[in-house]
Amino acid sequence: MQYIGSQITTPSIIDELAADGRYAIYLTVECFDRRDKLMRADKANISLERGREALCYAKNAGLNTSMLYILGLDPLERIKEEMPKYKDALTRHPIVNLMQAYSAEQESLRHPEARDMDYYILGRKAIESVFLPTRMRPRSWENYRAPWSTAYGGERLDTII
Repeated sequence: MQYIGSQITTPSIIDELAADGRYAIYLTVECFDRRDKLMRADKANISLERGREALCYAKNAGLNTSMLYILGLDPLERIKEEMPKYKDALTRHPIVNLMQAYSAEQESLRHPEARDMDYYILGRKAIESVFLPTRMRPRSWENYRAPWSTAYGGERLDTII
């Protein structure tokens, strides 16, 4: 069972899940900057460091771990700075979705750099540079709006769902 959210961060609850042995924790990180403006307060109140600590604790307790991130909300430099900090906290590749705006108001949330297609190519490459040395790869059924579809760092991805 995969838990996707931001509420499970305390060691005692993680230990309970680990005792069962059937859980994975996917932390909804979503963005690195402007968290107070882009996220609900209960999610934004969990600092990036605290979230990573919870993921590391869960991984060390034997749970599978991952994170959800939205490409298009942060500047590229921030992605390059923060994404490597998650590498050792995860057992599964991050679920990375592309920012989609369904209204003009939502479009205003997009980082200005992300208004250019090159941003997404460079963002994809930045994330690949972190996880290519690992065995973690995006899974097509988890990354339905991802910057990867058939290839990852030059490797062919299994696209069969």
